[in-house]
Amino acid sequence: MEAKEYKKLLEDFSKIHIPPKEKTFMGICQYPASRFEEICSRVLAFYFNPNEEHGFRDLWFRALNQCIKQEGEYCKPKNIRLSLEEPTKCAESYENKRIDIIIEADNTVYAIENKIGAQLYNDLNVYSDHIKKKYKENYSNKKAIVLTAHSLSPNEKQKASQCGFEEISYKVLFEQVNSILGDYIVDSNVKQLTFMVDFMKTLNNKMNFMENKELSKFFFEHRQEVDNLICHYNEWRNDITKQQAEAISILYNKIKEKTGDNRWWIWSGWDLGISFNDNTNKRIGIEASYKEENNNPCAKFRIFITTWNVKGASASQCWEPYETAFKNAENYKDCHLDKGTENENNRVYLHVAEIDGDKTDVIINELDKCYKFLNKVANEI
Repeated sequence: MEAKEYKKLLEDFSKIHIPPKEKTFMGICQYPASRFEEICSRVLAFYFNPNEEHGFRDLWFRALNQCIKQEGEYCKPKNIRLSLEEPTKCAESYENKRIDIIIEADNTVYAIENKIGAQLYNDLNVYSDHIKKKYKENYSNKKAIVLTAHSLSPNEKQKASQCGFEEISYKVLFEQVNSILGDYIVDSNVKQLTFMVDFMKTLNNKMNFMENKELSKFFFEHRQEVDNLICHYNEWRNDITKQQAEAISILYNKIKEKTGDNRWWIWSGWDLGISFNDNTNKRIGIEASYKEENNNPCAKFRIFITTWNVKGASASQCWEPYETAFKNAENYKDCHLDKGTENENNRVYLHVAEIDGDKTDVIINELDKCYKFLNKVANEI
């Protein structure tokens, strides 16, 4: 593809609305997909039980009933029992299959198949057979539910309907929970409320991605062009890194010769550095690298004084012994200091200089000047 065609592709992509995804604690800690569904089933069973310590009483059970097509008014259950992964032993051919959630409440039994990412491959007729036989005598009402994070396909809908299962989406369930939450929030456990909101946001993040039909359509229609664009970008990125690594290698030899110090190192080909007071909680050093601009891989050269997280001390704690010295130094007192709040690595960076990349002699002199000052300060601490 020509560059203008890639530009048009990116313009079309920029028009697609992609909702922001707020990170959740549960999302950070989640297991692979199959295990994640199991964990969500456990969380649901906890909330569906009015007698649990969450303090929401029958909030979730009532919301579930508001989602179900049924006759008569809702009544808070007097007796309720929940079980997870119930084996379908009462079916004629159960083959060790299990129902995700069973709720026994007064005269009604609820069988819930929890679907978050996987397709509806389950033998729902086996589930129905089990429910009818096991709960035939004690429960006059039987509710079979497929709880979905994404809409069932037409074939899946037909399959569920034929087996007596009703589809309920997490989106609708959450809407019902939120609509009546005000009736329960006063008596709720504040800690559990935080957990509940985190759980709902985690599932909403998944649903927003899976239900973004416009984004899915775009990738489906342009996947070859996107693959090609990514391939070309990676080649471009690798070429930039290669040119920067070659330039860094030249600087590396020059600065070692200039300072007479063999402790200088190159990390990942593009990061030139040296450190002092290693293996202590006062480790500090210089890091320097090229920055590309205007189609020039080595347009600018940036020099930083850096402290890192080390065993027994954070980057900020490592910086503290040196802070006064840099504040009082004429060459560094006005330099911008990032104490780890503005970067992903939680390092402390003192932005020392940004120099035109083609001025090699100026770069070496600035590195040497920074080296001498830092070497002196580190030896004095």
